[in-house]
Amino acid sequence: MKYKNYAISVMAFSMPLLGMNNQPVVDLKSVGRVKLTSHDHFKFLESNEINPLKFFIEPIAISLNYAQKNFGFSSISIVGISGGGWTATLYSAIDTRISKSYPVAGSLPLYLTFSSLGHYEWSLPELNHVSNYLELYIMGSYGGGRKQLQVLNKYDPCCFSGVGYQTYENEVKKAVSLLGKGGFEVYLDDTHKDHKISDNALNIIINDLEM
Repeated sequence: MKYKNYAISVMAFSMPLLGMNNQPVVDLKSVGRVKLTSHDHFKFLESNEINPLKFFIEPIAISLNYAQKNFGFSSISIVGISGGGWTATLYSAIDTRISKSYPVAGSLPLYLTFSSLGHYEWSLPELNHVSNYLELYIMGSYGGGRKQLQVLNKYDPCCFSGVGYQTYENEVKKAVSLLGKGGFEVYLDDTHKDHKISDNALNIIINDLEM
């Protein structure tokens, strides 16, 4: 894909158990032989040997390792919608190779969503004990040449609608500013009433990539 005077390569991923990914049949201790069809089933896989979060982030890490080894990319960015937005938030926080991240309708801090905690991965206690969402936003934003632009749909019928982001946006900005490198901001998309990346949001993201 070419945009203006430079080429863009895209790697696309589906969430675990969805899209091109399979839905394996596994033997679970004390449960029996079952087919995994929902992220909520991952809690039955937890053990000292397996943390199911690997199914969300390991494919990205392996793909980036391959791409960096075999191709010369000057920068790497990540964008995702819904669960993909959650993945973009988490992955950009742990891999500083991601220069710009664009999670769309992917998360809000748990104090804004505690009455409806959503999928298995969104409210995993082990993760939140290590780093809460505000800290993940800071980690994904901090660093030379790094930035996170969080896109939220104001009228999203599925997830993370409204203006609750106003309670944390400036605080995250201040924290990143104090660290001295990076940037964070939220864009509220009020141009539609769907759970999607709108053409308007896509243009915002493309323009930001050019900066």
